[in-house]
Amino acid sequence: MQNRGQVLVGSFLVLFGGGLLLASLLHISFWAVCFPLTLIIVGLFMLVVRPSFGGASSAENAQFLGDIVRSGEWQVTNEEFRLFVGDVRLDMSRAQFPAGETVIRLNGFVYDTDITVPDDVGVTLSANGFVVDTKLGIQHSENFLSGVQLATNNYTAAERKLRVVMNSFVGNVRVSLRQSPAAGTVVENGAGVTA
Repeated sequence: MQNRGQVLVGSFLVLFGGGLLLASLLHISFWAVCFPLTLIIVGLFMLVVRPSFGGASSAENAQFLGDIVRSGEWQVTNEEFRLFVGDVRLDMSRAQFPAGETVIRLNGFVYDTDITVPDDVGVTLSANGFVVDTKLGIQHSENFLSGVQLATNNYTAAERKLRVVMNSFVGNVRVSLRQSPAAGTVVENGAGVTA
């Protein structure tokens, strides 16, 4: 994501400098054009990163720039992540899932998301944005100005479910399915042995 952030900042500086140069050459008031464009961009950002709609039972994690990383053993709960530019890395391979459906909401402007989930958890992924690249297991979709809905085959029958909802201007979300630790264990003479 650091490269994407550098490209974003570099592109902004080039466009800003080009706008100033063009305004100077054409004797146009730069701020008469720049101020409305700034309001439009801020408005788009507010539409994408809207106030929490996850309800009182959702935890919120918000930051303007940077990364949100979680791994190891932790309790998965309904959560909402809000970023302007950054990465979200959630390794749920050793996390504790409650029975039923857990909802993770991702709202931001430009960000990458990598989520690792045990394969016995049913997963559904909804993504909306200007440019969206999504991957759930082996399913892959690249969309421009449209939404996408992907789900694992075991989603309806699974006891534990994860719903991932992504809203962004430019977003990339990858959900990897990893073999459940219990599925790789064989009991031999009363002791667990990894297969």
